Order: sequence, then structure tokens, then C-alpha cells
Amino acid sequence: MPGGEHVTVAEAADALGTSPQTVRTLLRKGELDGRRREWGSRYVWEVSRQGLDDFLSEYGRLDGRRRPARSPSVPAEASFDALLRPAAPDPRPFILRPRGRATVVVVLLGLPMVAAYVAARILPGALWFAELDRTSVYGRTVGAKLELSLAVAGLTALVVGVNLAVSVGWTALRRPRARVLSVLVASLVIGSLFASSAPQHWQTYLLWRHQQSFGEVDPIHDRDVGFFVFRLPFELLASSMSMALVLVSAVLVTIVRSVRGDLRIRPFRATFGTQCHLAVLAAGFLGLAAWRLRLEQYRLELGQPSPEDPGSFAGAGYVDVHVHSPGLSWMVVFALLLAVACLAAPFVGRGGSRRATAMLVVPGLLLGATALLSGAVVPAVVRQFVVDPNPLLSEGPFVARSITGTRSGLGLHTIEVEPYRPTGSFAAADFPEILERFATVPLWDSWVLEARMQQLVNDTPYYRPGPATLDVPRIDGRRRLTVVSARQLDLERVAGQAQTWGNNRLAFTHGLGLVRFSGSHLDANRQPRLLDAGLGLRQPRIYFGDFAAPPANVPAHDSAIVASIKDPTLAESPWVLVDTRRPEVDAPVAHGAARATYHYDGPAGIGLPGWARRAVFALALGSADLLLSDDITPESRLLLHRDVHDRLDALAPFIQWDSEAVPLTSKGRIVFVVEGYTTSQHFPYAEQVDLAGSPVSYARASVRATVDAFSGEVDLYLTDGEEPVARAWSEVFPDLFRPVDEMPAALRHRVRYPADLFAAQATAYERYHAVRPDQFVSGADHWARPIALSGPIEVAGDVDFDEDDEDDLRLTLQPGYYYGRPPGEEARRLVLRTYYTPRSGQNLVSSLNGWVDDEGDVRLAALDLPRDPVVLGPAQMSRLTFATPRVRNLLGLRNLEIRDLALSSLDTVLLGRPRVLFLPGGPVQIQSLYEGSKGPGAARLIGVTAFLDGRVGLGPDIESALRQALNEPPSVEVRRPREPAVVGEPVAIAYVVDNAKRHEVTITSGAGRQVVRSDLTSGREVVEWVPTAAGDVTVRVEVTGLDGTSVSGRTSLTVLDLPPRIRLIEPPDRLEVGRRVRVWFEVVNGRSVSARLSTRSGIVLDREYLLRDGRAVISWTPQSAGRATLLIRARGGQRQVAETRLRLTVQRRPPEEPPPSVELLRVPERLRVGSAAEFTVRGEDCRRVITRIESADGETWTWESACPVDRATIRWSPPASGRYLLTTTAVGDASSAQATTTLRVTGQ
Repeated sequence: MPGGEHVTVAEAADALGTSPQTVRTLLRKGELDGRRREWGSRYVWEVSRQGLDDFLSEYGRLDGRRRPARSPSVPAEASFDALLRPAAPDPRPFILRPRGRATVVVVLLGLPMVAAYVAARILPGALWFAELDRTSVYGRTVGAKLELSLAVAGLTALVVGVNLAVSVGWTALRRPRARVLSVLVASLVIGSLFASSAPQHWQTYLLWRHQQSFGEVDPIHDRDVGFFVFRLPFELLASSMSMALVLVSAVLVTIVRSVRGDLRIRPFRATFGTQCHLAVLAAGFLGLAAWRLRLEQYRLELGQPSPEDPGSFAGAGYVDVHVHSPGLSWMVVFALLLAVACLAAPFVGRGGSRRATAMLVVPGLLLGATALLSGAVVPAVVRQFVVDPNPLLSEGPFVARSITGTRSGLGLHTIEVEPYRPTGSFAAADFPEILERFATVPLWDSWVLEARMQQLVNDTPYYRPGPATLDVPRIDGRRRLTVVSARQLDLERVAGQAQTWGNNRLAFTHGLGLVRFSGSHLDANRQPRLLDAGLGLRQPRIYFGDFAAPPANVPAHDSAIVASIKDPTLAESPWVLVDTRRPEVDAPVAHGAARATYHYDGPAGIGLPGWARRAVFALALGSADLLLSDDITPESRLLLHRDVHDRLDALAPFIQWDSEAVPLTSKGRIVFVVEGYTTSQHFPYAEQVDLAGSPVSYARASVRATVDAFSGEVDLYLTDGEEPVARAWSEVFPDLFRPVDEMPAALRHRVRYPADLFAAQATAYERYHAVRPDQFVSGADHWARPIALSGPIEVAGDVDFDEDDEDDLRLTLQPGYYYGRPPGEEARRLVLRTYYTPRSGQNLVSSLNGWVDDEGDVRLAALDLPRDPVVLGPAQMSRLTFATPRVRNLLGLRNLEIRDLALSSLDTVLLGRPRVLFLPGGPVQIQSLYEGSKGPGAARLIGVTAFLDGRVGLGPDIESALRQALNEPPSVEVRRPREPAVVGEPVAIAYVVDNAKRHEVTITSGAGRQVVRSDLTSGREVVEWVPTAAGDVTVRVEVTGLDGTSVSGRTSLTVLDLPPRIRLIEPPDRLEVGRRVRVWFEVVNGRSVSARLSTRSGIVLDREYLLRDGRAVISWTPQSAGRATLLIRARGGQRQVAETRLRLTVQRRPPEEPPPSVELLRVPERLRVGSAAEFTVRGEDCRRVITRIESADGETWTWESACPVDRATIRWSPPASGRYLLTTTAVGDASSAQATTTLRVTGQ
């Protein structure tokens, strides 16, 4: 104590500037005055205050080593109390003191550098997110990192600070402020160190805060799967950091207590306070360990199979459930008991150390024994005597859980398995269906098209084609199969002298347009047909795409300070400056022409209005030229994160993006479409697979992103809003995602199944197609990918494919896209397909197909192929194809130069990728054959092979190969017309063809040659032909068959001149006895004409006419009633005969009847207007009598009476004066009689 005769060893050590151990050594040697005092069951040293003063007077402080004794003339005024008091103030100015100089350096250099570092790391990101109008995303991300860092730093600083304060002692802290500052600084430093690792776990933290339910539980603990995906990772992280914090605190407490003399390691001695302090830390650590052991029980379900054990599987097995899990439970209990024992040990130890030792040793031994037994001994025994004798019986239920968990985690449980049962036969009639299925199968391999694309961009050395990908845009109203690639910027291809900072950052800023080829057609040189790349593209420039970082050897004016502050991620990215004074390199121009200038006029970019912002970005990007360049104006803008994947990773790093960015066109712009996955490594009982380099046990294609190549606009569409992980991120960032229905229709119908996810699922499906534990464990039904014979061959004329050839050609057939109908679907889709064979065979057993439906959901379907008979694999079909003489001869002729010239040959034959489709009749394989250069250059298609049902076809295109593969010769039968052919009249020429690809009908006559073509494959065909000249005619039908052979058939006929024709001119329809009849007729193309009239009495008329062309008349008077027939027969120049018959009926002449008569008996002489007048008429031998009065202006009055009429009276009142006409008519059967008179009407 400061006021007593003695001080403690720790206080003496502080006064002497040395360690407590040195003080004890001095006491033992007698060089320092002191004594030993009993303290509990042991003794401690005390230093005499007077002895300490004497030692300081003689030797001074022991900083480093002991100094020689001072001169007796030096006053010994130092004392222990003086050392504990603050030193006297330094009279020098603050700026001249060491601390002042250090402060000036920190203020003038350190603080600006810290501010610059913070600004360089925060401001670019904030401005970039503001450019995308995603400030809320940036704020939420930074907020989460800050929350987690502050929480970790605060908790760590609090725990460390409290432990240090307790270790130093509250009384000691009150005296020198240096000790308080030391504790605070140490706490903050350690808190900062712990917090520095916290921001990288912000995604785990946010998922923990926004937990979702999966709707399914794990099979052991009955916990929702969301616990494993969202909560367990964060709790494992928290437990690890908490245990590390307690360990660090314990180490610091041990050091401080040892320095103070409260703790001695050899032999172990500690004060009661120290014992209590360390006991609390030990209890805390054990409590955290118990928590971690409990979490480890859940982690048993996340276990992965061992590569050394082929029988292992994912998840907890028999030993885990029955040994490890109970062992962990007992370890939790013993750890908690040991923690309680640690808390009680200091108090028990005051009565005797043996009791305290026993209290700690017993639970400690139990904990260690349990760990040893459950971790090594018991599992080995159980495995040897319980599991290994019958592994399927013991592990079967757990294997079933692993199968279910893996299929569920990777989405394999949604696969729709369709049985494929082919008929096993093809006919020529099947050709239209076969051709329709193969119409949209790619003819070209991607490496051929990429080589051709490379040739097309050689005129612009700063461009390169991107990966070729299938696209099905709408052309002329129909979906067409095309292969498209973006023409990206590639600074590596720029000449060395042009590699400057200004060129790379200001001039070469963008790619340009698309290169598009037809996927199924050829040009005149049998190379890929180039299409209109734009298809309505109005803005072809690509400022945001698949960019590589600029070359690293570009000279720049970067200082060491700038390099130390820069953000490496941004600095190494392909950022550019646009709208500067320097024009940008744009579309290529003809040689010698002036290059057109261009400046970016899009909306993207971060403005650089002032020097302050330019300085910040110069620091962030590590480029002093950004600050010094005179080409930059206040209107210039900075384009960051131009690479599509880099842009998406910066915006949504919690989504794992597919490695393929597909360039499509929409609304006249180029848009890159990228699929995004929500993943997890903590799906229970699910085996992890490699997803583009990341191990995952759960993956869903829940997000689809579009990036505008010109404006950089990014849209994220949520394709599966019910997926739990995607739902959690939607809660975290509510403004980030849009419904998939809002995606442009032009893009929605052209998206494809994501390749990376399909690769992972297809790999897992090799084993996890089996749902029965016995099949899975035995491995007898495990699959592999088929072998494909593709690539260059050096000796194709003698294609025997021995083992050496196969080693050079053998490639695993990778998944590939095609445009067709998925299994069970009618509409065409972009389908990603792969095939499976047995692990030890080459025949096909299944195929897996992935596509995107109309709703934007990803779909999977598998074809279950028959095992008896087996379906040949691609390599087997290729062997049979190349063994046929037709293919061998083609390859032999093409490789004649190669065989003769060997290594001097410039060309080689290359085998394309086999493409297999499953048709109702059976599988059909198409394989292209190319002839190409060994060096740079594009290949040329020399043929296509087709294999179906054991038959091989070879042709210049797919259609020809398929036709030939049907392998049935054509046939033709020409049928002779039944009727003679006549000039000017159509002749029906009929023929029957079978197995025809096309046929040609040639008709040769005296008038010339006529050719008719038809595409009828099988059936009866009729060709109508009109001869123009008489004579002999030959008809020849030549048929080209589906197999490439030809056959012909012929017939002959004679064409006659025009035959005579007879036409009756108004023949009579009524004949009477005694009345003369005249029948006129006309003859054309005649030589002679005969007429014969026959009645019941016989032939009554028989005449001959020398009439060629003209008219004639037959005159005849019937003598009796009855039927008569007139036959007129005309003869032509080639003995043609034309005749016509006229059937007549002669009727008796009826007796003559008297004609009708009519008479006006009474007509008034004078008629007046308005006075009624009476008229009297009489009619005989008639049917009716009609009386009519008509005025001068056309007005009429009519009266009608039936005959006979003796005296009929008619009354009429004239309406006006004038003349009227009175007419009376008697109408009979055949004639009529009439009487007329004029009436004069006067006024009243």
C-alpha cells in the first residue's frame, strides 16, 4: 500500500520498470530488501519501501538492463509514490514535444489519408448505385454491414474491456490515466479486429433476420428446413466468434494477471480474485461450447460423403444418429456440469485444493471420455459389428433420406419421367414427320461458327466475337434457328504502340453489334450463311457486355500513395470515360476513308463535375491520369462495372449468376440475359454438387437479369416468387426485383434453361435418378455421360476406329441446346439436353431435358429408354455410320491429300458433334462432316450423315441424309390413258410412285417437249396435258428416290386429229301428222355425213351428205303418229365417228274448232260526262270475253266475262269529255277475236 512500510511485488515492478519475476529474483538474492509473508496456504513476497528507495537511489530504474551505481552526490528524491504521480509538465511548446510532432504528422497526413481512403471506398459505390436508381439497395447493404460490425465491435470491446479492467483492478485504474487509456485502446483495437471480419458475413446476417419457411421438416429433429438454411449458419458463426472472444479474453487476463503477480504458472499460484475471474471465463467458454455441440448435432444432417468411401452418402447415417448424436448430447450435459464446477471451484478450493481439483477433474474426464468414445471408439465398433454385416438393412432408411434430400435440394424431384417406347421401324411415309423434327436441329457446331465469326471481325483488330449461342428470333413471322454472337471489345488485340491510357480508357470504349448465322442453312460455298445480324437493331453499340480487363502493361502515372488507397476490384475492371474531348473509336470504315467521330449519348455513367470527385475516383481507380488528363471535361462521365457479370455481382452479390450471358435483341437494342440462382450449402440430407465452381446442396433458378448493352440498365425479374431464399431477399430489398410478367415478350419467349444449373443437376442425376436405396448403394444402376466420336481425324479414308483413334477422338458428349418439342409438349422450345449411358457401357438409357415454359418457370423432363432392345449410343451409331462404304468413300477422297502429304497437308477432316433425337420409330442421329484448315480458318461442310434404325444416309444437308437413310428404292408405274388422245382436248396421264423424293414427267410429241415436276413422295399422281398436234407421243416419268437412286417408267400413245362434231340447230319439239318438219344441223371437222330417219314403219329417210364444215337440213312430212328416231353420223379424216340421235314424237292432228267471235250489240251514240252508259256484247267459241275502255291519257277500265256470252251488259260513267277507245276481245284456246269502236264523250 502507498502509505504502509511494504509494497507488493507488482507495485515494485512498476516502480523499477521491470517484471515481477525480476523483482522476486532480486529479493531471493538479497539485492533488494523485503520479506515473505504468509498468504493462505502459501507465502508471498513484500518489498520494503525503504529498500526500494535505496535501490532506486543506487541503480535507478531497470529499463532494459541495470545501470551502474550513481554518484553519491546525486540526490535520491525519487520514490514509489513519485513514480505513480504524473511527471512534471514540459516547458517546451507542444509542437516541439515528441507527442506534439506525432500529433502534427497524424493530423496533416494521417487524417487526410484516412478520409481519402474512406471516400475512395464509399463514394464510388454510392454514386454507382445512384446511377442505377438503386440507392435503397446500397443503403440496406451498407446498413447491414455497419449493424453487424458495430454489434461485434461493441460486444467485443465490452467483454475485453471489462475483463481487462477487472484484471488490472479498479483501484489501480483510478491513479494513472495511462492505464485507463491502455485498457480502452486495447479493447477498441481487439473489437476492431473482430469487427473487421464481420462485414463479409452480412448476407448470413440478413438471411438470419429474414427467415422463411420451406414447408418441409428434417427427418431427425423435426425442424423446418428454413432453420438449417437461414438460422443455423448464423448461429455457427456467432458461436465461433463468441468462443474466440472468450479465448482471447482469457489470454489477455492471463497475461495481465501474470504481470501483476496475481498469477504464477510454475508452480501454479493465483489469487482468489484471479481464480474467480478465470473460472467465470472458463464457465462461459464451456457454456458456449455446449451451445456449439448442440449445433453440431444439427450439422450431422449436413454431412457430405467421403471420397475415400464409395458407400458413404450425404446426411446423418446409422452411426451418426445412434452414436454421434447421443454422444454430443451427453457432451452438452457434461460441458454444462463442468461449467458449474468451474464457477464453484474457487470457493470450494478455499477449504482445500484437492476438493476443487476433484470437482473439476470428474466432469472433465467424463467430457473427455464421452468425446473419445462417441468420436472414435464406439463408432468403429458399431460400424464393424452392426453396420458392415448388413449395410443395406441398417443404412437403408438413411440412404432413402439422402436420396430424397438431394433430389429436393437440387430440384430433381420435379423431373417428369416420360417412357420412350419406339416402334423400331421407319417407312418412307415417315419422312415428312422426321424432316419436320430435324428442321430446327443445328447443322453447325459452335466451334465452326466461332471460327467463322473470328474471320469476319479480323478487319477490326480491337473486336472479338463472344461465345456463340442459339437464338430463335421471329423472322418473316416465324421462329428461325440462328446462332448469334456479340462483337465485343478486346484491347488485347490492339497493337502495342496503341496501348496507351488515353486509347484504352477514352477511345476504345465499346463493342459493336452482333454476328448472326443461320443455324440450319448454307451459303454458296457450303459455309455458314450470314444473316442480318441486327434484325431491326437500331442501337448496335455495346458499352456493357463481356469485357476483359485492360492490359496490365499500359503506362500510367500512378503514385505509391494512389496505389495504396485504390480499390483493386474497381481499378482492374474495364472502366472507361465517355463524352470526353477525344472521339471514340466506332464502326470500321473503308481503307483510306475518314473515320467518323462518335461520342456516347446514352444515359449511363457517373458525372465528373469537379476536381473533388475526379480526385476521389483517381484514388479509387488508382489512376492519376484521371485527375491530370486534359481530355476530361465537366460533362464527361465514368462508366463502371461494364462487364455484365461484374455489374450483376456488384448489384446483387447474394445471387449466384450463370456464367453465360446471352445476347438478344429487344426494341432495337442489344440486351444480355443472365440467369441467377438462389443457393445454400445447408440443406439437410442433400449432397453438395459443383455449381460453376461453388459447392451447393440447394439451388433454384429464381432470378433472371437483363442488362442493356447501351444504357447499362439492369432489371432483375423474380421467376419463382414462392422460393424461400428468393422470398427472403425480396423482403430485404423490396425495390430490387420485378415480376417476371413484366419482362418484354420478345425476350420472354427466347430464354433458355440455365446451363450451369443444368450441368450440376445432370451430374447429380447420374446417381440420384435411382430412388431405391438398394440400387443407390450398390451402384449397379449409376450412369455416365456418353462418348462422342468427334473432332479432327487424320486418317479418315481407313476409318476403323481402333483404340488409338478413339483416344484422339473420344470426347464426353456435353449438354447442348436445340430448338424443338420437349418431352410431353407440343410447342417448340429452346431445350437443353444431355444423354446417359450405363457406367460401363455405351448404349443410351436416358436423356434429361430442360426448358423454360410460357410462365417463365424452368422445367425438367427425362426420357426413360428401353433396355431390351437397347438403344445405341452416339459412339456406336458413329462407328456404324463411318463403316458404311458410302461414308468411307467420301472421307477417303477428302483425305487423299492428307494421307499423301502427311504433316504437309493444309486441310483436315473434322467430325461434328452427334445430335440425337428420339422419334416414334426410334432414335435418329445426325452428324456433320467438315473440311477445314489446320490453322486459323473456317471449316466447310462436306456432308451430313444420318443414322436411323440401322440404316445410314449421307447427303449435302440434313434433308438429303434423312431421305437416303430410309434406304428404300423408288418405284414408278405409268398408266396408259384409256381414252384416245385428241388434239386440243386434255389428256389425263396417271402414274403411281413410291419412296420418291421428287420426280419429273417428260412428254415428247410432234409439237415439242414439255416437262412437269412434282414432289409427291408416294401415291397416285395425275398430270393433265393438252396436245396441240396429232401424232405419236412418248411419256417418260423419272423418279429420284429417298435413297439417292433413280428409276424411270414410260408409255406411248397416239394423238388423233380433231374429231367431227355435230350440233342440232333448234330441233322441233312437236310434230303432227301431215305437217312438214325441217331439222337443221351443223357439222365441224367432217368428211361425210349420213342421216337416217326410222319410224314404226321402217326407214323412211336415208341420205348422204358430202359436208366438211357447214350446215344442212333434213325435210320430212310425217304420215302417221308414233315415235321416230333421227340418226345423224359424221365421219372424220382418221376414221373418227361422231353421231347424234334425235328422238321425235309424232302426234295426230286435232280436229279444227271454230274460231272465237265477238260482237258489240249495243253502243250508245251520245255519252255525257257523269251519265251512266250501258254497253251490250256477245261472244262465242271462246273461253272468256274481255272488255276494255282506254282514255287518251292512258287511263283504262276493264271488265271480264266467261264464254259463251249471249248478252253481257256493261255500265260505265265517263269521268271527262274526250275520245275513248272501246275494245272487246274473245279469247280462245289457239286464237282470239276482237271488236273495236271509238266513243265520244261531251260535257254535261
